[in-house]
Amino acid sequence: RHDREICAGATLWGIHKDDVEIKLNGNSARIFCSQGQQRSLALALKLSEGEIIKKLSGGEYPVFLLDDVLSELDAKRRGYLISNLKNKQVIMTTCEGVGLECANIIRVSDGIYCK
Repeated sequence: RHDREICAGATLWGIHKDDVEIKLNGNSARIFCSQGQQRSLALALKLSEGEIIKKLSGGEYPVFLLDDVLSELDAKRRGYLISNLKNKQVIMTTCEGVGLECANIIRVSDGIYCK
């Protein structure tokens, strides 16, 4: 498979290629949920995974890596997410600055670090 992967320029098999079907009230989230609802479900799974890791690791949360998570969330969902990230180590990319006043923020514009 290595040669085929080189030709394709991507990994063609492995657990990361498995699809997970998420249902909400018995309906496929991919079909019946808005983008914001889908993002909320994915974030709920990620936060839940963090709680499990905390229990298994003796009380330490993992570092949460979140890429552009605020863009598809309404104000209520943003507030809920941000309040659930307090006291956790989070690396987040975002174009939104709302509710991040207590964060250590690094600003980048056009690929350049802004002081």
